[in-house]
Amino acid sequence: MRKIVITGATGFLAVPLIKLLAEENAKIYAVVRPNSLNLERLDGIAEIELIELALSELNKLPDFIEGPIDVFYHFGW
Repeated sequence: MRKIVITGATGFLAVPLIKLLAEENAKIYAVVRPNSLNLERLDGIAEIELIELALSELNKLPDFIEGPIDVFYHFGW
């Protein structure tokens, strides 16, 4: 199973990508800003693990993800 990190996970580009990757049984770590108002866009996607972090705190990702990842999509801005 591929491990994938996606920042900006509730955004216009990220949501369709997450749905596609979920169909391929990837383990998805969805990085969203704390208190994101758009979390409902990710409802019903079982293969994701939400990580609430500000982009300025991406250095803390290893605290939430064990081992190496295969792909990192950076859609946050």
